Amino acid sequence: MSLCLLWGVLLVAAPDAKNEADPASKFGKAEIIVKDRNLATALVRDGKPAAAIVGDAALAAKVNEALKRLAGSELPVLPHSAYENAENLDRNLIVLGNRDRNRTVSNLYNRHFALLDARYPGKGGSEVRSLHNPFGDKFNVILVGGSDAAGDAAAVDKLIGHLEKAGGKPGELTLGFLSDVTLSPDYVVARDVKDIPLWEESAGYGNKGYFGWNSLAKNLAMLYITNDPYYKDEFMITKMNSCAWLFPRTKPRRTNSSPVTTNPMMTTPSRLSRSITIAVPSCFSTGTWSMRIRSSPMPSASR
Repeated sequence: MSLCLLWGVLLVAAPDAKNEADPASKFGKAEIIVKDRNLATALVRDGKPAAAIVGDAALAAKVNEALKRLAGSELPVLPHSAYENAENLDRNLIVLGNRDRNRTVSNLYNRHFALLDARYPGKGGSEVRSLHNPFGDKFNVILVGGSDAAGDAAAVDKLIGHLEKAGGKPGELTLGFLSDVTLSPDYVVARDVKDIPLWEESAGYGNKGYFGWNSLAKNLAMLYITNDPYYKDEFMITKMNSCAWLFPRTKPRRTNSSPVTTNPMMTTPSRLSRSITIAVPSCFSTGTWSMRIRSSPMPSASR
């Protein structure tokens, strides 16, 4: 049974929402508990440091200068090897540089928590990204770096800009979710996922995609890599198309080059850039995956 069909059965079998004390938290007879995503990263709390900076001392001094100005407090600076073998954290971290110059980044990289290396985001590129609760201990990491020294410096300048926008005050400064990426100007990223090659080709499948690398997965991968909302919109359009057989009224369309969807669960059309969290069923039947695998190659930041 496909997940779409199962979803439809559960929807029909669910009790009348009017009879539930809290319909937003019930689905059938199972209580739905929303996981705390730990989105807030406290840097200064109650006038005391709530985080540490790990990495280059000169770059850390620039960050501390901004924190002193904005919140009246500086963070301790630790060597890049401070968390090189860590399996848990004891505080929030701001980590500077990439895996080649910072062993703490290398530790996160090896655990698939980061992509910062000599190729991503590329020469002159920079990234400021929040990593939320990676070890399950409710501590976050702010990744700040590039593929070279110029990228590291640009990333620190970006971070300072986010600190200034965070609305801090003396003794308090907290950052929210961050995903600020500038790829190297040397990189050209295709818009159509069919034109994006795989990172690694399979001897058996070549460059056609395999083991889940389909158009949905590729659009999400490119959203992470580029932070370009175009790929979020393409993901939603593709997903709604794959569900059209269950909900015939769900017909993704474009208006003036702006993706719009009409969702049967919503009363009015919504621009996808504003409705990434709308509730739509998962429609990954085996046939749908196979069709997408055959039709789509996989992502790379450079051509």
